[in-house]
Amino acid sequence: EEAVTSFTNAIEINKEIAEYYYKRGASYYNLNLIDKAEKDYREACALGEYDGCIRAEDMYEYRMKKMKEEKK
Repeated sequence: EEAVTSFTNAIEINKEIAEYYYKRGASYYNLNLIDKAEKDYREACALGEYDGCIRAEDMYEYRMKKMKEEKK
């Protein structure tokens, strides 16, 4: 949670640095906050962080898989 706060503060100072969103997304992921992680990875992707694009897709696939499992 401390990392999330640190990266949130950094984002408030400069919203154009993709790495901050990527690292906050990773922090959210480690806290099992998948929706928030995906949102930050998508923002990192939009700002040019290629790994953010990949991780956002991973989060999307994870959510789709989970939804299919819940329907069973």
